[in-house]
Amino acid sequence: MKTKTPLTPEEQIRYQRQTVLEMVGEEGQLKLKSASVLCVGAGGLASSALQYLAAAGVGRIGIIDHDVVDVSNLQRQVLFSNSDVGTSKVASAKARLLAINPGIIVDVYFEKFDVNNAEKILSDYEAVIDATDNFSTRYLINDVAIKQGKLNFFASVNQFSGQVAVFCAESGCYRCVFAEPPLPELAPNCNEAGVIGVLPGIMGAYQALEFIKWKLGIGSLLKGTLLNFDLLTNDFHTLKFSKNPDCTVCKKPSNIQLGTYSDYCSTDKATEISASEVRQKINHGENFRLVDVREEDEHNSGNLGGVSLPLSQLFNVESNEVRIRKLIGDTDQTLVLYCLSGSRSAQAVQILHRLGYADVFNLRGGINSWNEKK
Repeated sequence: MKTKTPLTPEEQIRYQRQTVLEMVGEEGQLKLKSASVLCVGAGGLASSALQYLAAAGVGRIGIIDHDVVDVSNLQRQVLFSNSDVGTSKVASAKARLLAINPGIIVDVYFEKFDVNNAEKILSDYEAVIDATDNFSTRYLINDVAIKQGKLNFFASVNQFSGQVAVFCAESGCYRCVFAEPPLPELAPNCNEAGVIGVLPGIMGAYQALEFIKWKLGIGSLLKGTLLNFDLLTNDFHTLKFSKNPDCTVCKKPSNIQLGTYSDYCSTDKATEISASEVRQKINHGENFRLVDVREEDEHNSGNLGGVSLPLSQLFNVESNEVRIRKLIGDTDQTLVLYCLSGSRSAQAVQILHRLGYADVFNLRGGINSWNEKK
């Protein structure tokens, strides 16, 4: 039987604040030392997640990214400094992590994570951290992780809000919640939509925390739970979701065929609608229904009209389907969904498509755009 190498005297000092915790101890620290994780992306989320993983003593960390450091990254990607501009992100990240903790192993891949290398690279690690900012890679990460039976520690950020979850075949994968990617024009990344710099730091730290909890076997993980954070209101709320028995991925992981964005995304799905176009519909007396997918307290404090159907209820569509159909009518209804910025309503569009609603629009920019266009 293979025995674990005990902590060195230097490691005992380095990790003392962790090992003194009853639920960690030296045994737990040894679990972290033997752990491995692949981080896809080396941007804002990764900048926070990677530094905390390295500092915590996670023994082997892989980083894959094909980008170089740009001055515009420095507002949120705190792994880097001015001296790194123009250099490979993964090379600069490795240098920084080893400066934090020289006792770990850092593997780097200066390439794009795609269908040609995803399975091979992830096969060398226990789990994956999704630190990307685009749907194409996000769906690929989900699919290869489910195919290999590994946990996917997910996070995303948009403007002033963020999400975190732990996806797996057992309790539900990313596709169980978001069955299909939105069209490319409905899926802006941070460069297009913008993001406040501290937000990816918070969400990335949460990804590292969930991985550490998993390796230590402590606490409860965000499995079957999407944690949402609204930076402007300091509101944390969780949305429960369940495994979709008809999920095309986690229903039969062995049958998964990895694909590209165009393979995943059908082109006849939801489109966005601008505030001015909605006003034209109203002025012309067109028959459509406005649906506010924010939480009820947000709706009650001010809205554009229409019915209140919180996204949290749509995530639990099985138990709320009767109420949903009663609120918004038959599937031939034309629906215009809105939230504060258009992020939550874009997610709701996908769920309603799964319920058979075909004529669904997402108000581009949400209430913010409506107010701007007055």
